[in-house]
Amino acid sequence: MKEILSKLENPHCRRIVETAEQLFLKHGIRRISVEEICRVADVSKMTFYKFFANKEDLIKFLLEYWNQQSLSEFEAIMGQPVSFPEKIKLLIAWQQKKIETFSPEFHKDMHQYVNPEIAEILETYQTAFSQRILDHFLKAQARGDIRQGIKAEFLLYFIDHMFEMMHEEKLASLYENPKELFNEIVQFFFYGILPPPAEKIEKRE
Repeated sequence: MKEILSKLENPHCRRIVETAEQLFLKHGIRRISVEEICRVADVSKMTFYKFFANKEDLIKFLLEYWNQQSLSEFEAIMGQPVSFPEKIKLLIAWQQKKIETFSPEFHKDMHQYVNPEIAEILETYQTAFSQRILDHFLKAQARGDIRQGIKAEFLLYFIDHMFEMMHEEKLASLYENPKELFNEIVQFFFYGILPPPAEKIEKRE
């Protein structure tokens, strides 16, 4: 993370990265060119190539930046002095907020446009992040916050497939947007087919 922050200390590099991030998230990766990034960022192509070899190099930088940022935010949430159920609520809200920043074009491009090297990087980050989540779930299970009978391998399997389910076109077509699908997957993971506790209370009242 220090290396990333060090690079971003240069105002020209920061402007390129921030501009690319905004354009990618809004329009997807495929249609955005180095020329457009430079035009919107108001920098020359020479300046761009001073920091990045090409668009793919910039994408890899952004992926590393987003990954480190996400890990930091995740650990901050899990480290809060609140109950485990409250941490889960915070995690869901955090993930929903992140999903809202992804346009359908960006979401599609990230899993159809990316070259093999970037796809491998994405898989590595997702695997590491899933393991980090599992580690916290196992600690919660040891404390009694998660039922003892459930297998850790099943948790990891389901966590991994939560990402895969987000990319299934047939499933995605049932929902208006990625946010709605993600919310459904998360709710199902934590509550199954039963209504959340708060919903049960409201209906009884």
